[in-house]
Amino acid sequence: MSRVPFADESDRIFYDVATSNNIPLITRNLRHYPAHPLVCGVSAFLSEIRA
Repeated sequence: MSRVPFADESDRIFYDVATSNNIPLITRNLRHYPAHPLVCGVSAFLSEIRA
């Protein structure tokens, strides 16, 4: 799994599940997660699926 530092280790499980299964992680607080193509904000995700 990832060894990226997290300010709050309880967020790691969501990141690890999303990245290891190649599924999007949609969050209201992007600062909780490292930059990754699968991690996106709610508005970006909604814009993408509406396009």
